[in-house]
Amino acid sequence: MVKDFFSAIEDRRSYYSLSKEHVVPDKRIKEVIDHAVQYSPSAFNSQSARVIVLTGQSHDQLWHITKETLRKAVGDKDFKKRKKK
Repeated sequence: MVKDFFSAIEDRRSYYSLSKEHVVPDKRIKEVIDHAVQYSPSAFNSQSARVIVLTGQSHDQLWHITKETLRKAVGDKDFKKRKKK
């Protein structure tokens, strides 16, 4: 079933519960992202968009850095409140 533009906007949802489990293989994710970046409009057709996808150990490392940076910025007490988010 093909949705019209307004229905697609009305039915749009954001999903905040992300997990490490892969439903789609990494290779397919790369294909979709490559295609989207290549064919997305850009100013003066400059094709300047870049995307970085982190999976596995690289993904874990990024979130470790993010958590430690947040901990330093807000302190241990406030970090505990924000950690789940």
